Amino acid sequence: KETLKANNESILIGEVWEDASNKISYNERRKYLLGNQLNGVTGYVFKNIILDFLTYLQYQRNYSIHTIKNYQNDLNLFLNFLSEESVSSFENVNYELIRKYLKHLHNLKYTAKSVSRIISSLRSLFKYLVNNNIILENPMLLVSTPKIERKLPKYLEYDEIERLLKS
Repeated sequence: KETLKANNESILIGEVWEDASNKISYNERRKYLLGNQLNGVTGYVFKNIILDFLTYLQYQRNYSIHTIKNYQNDLNLFLNFLSEESVSSFENVNYELIRKYLKHLHNLKYTAKSVSRIISSLRSLFKYLVNNNIILENPMLLVSTPKIERKLPKYLEYDEIERLLKS
């Protein structure tokens, strides 16, 4: 089996998860993720689907371990929200629920950039769910990302440029 390693960190996604001294099999990693990483998630089915999606991102889409960890964090946050809303299946997620989730993120003071990243994670997940016939319709199709404020570049005044060139 393939061994993955990134900056001597334990890797949660991969055929073999390796840290400094031990190797953990795919099934042990899966059990760890299901038991510890997706706490508060309603139902084993959610956890399995998310784990399959994260595995798909690694092996089919070739995403980096760090990107997958970010996806995992974003999806864990969303699944905890679904749990609070007593949603038991991805089939029950609709546009209105997504809007409610985005409002929830706004109330938690998430920045526009963070919300954009979370929306991107959710878009990928729901596209995967539709492509794999887990759900029929993608609730993310009408969701747009928030505008991210752009800052104007800072520039040097003419006298500052002259001083810089003279030194």
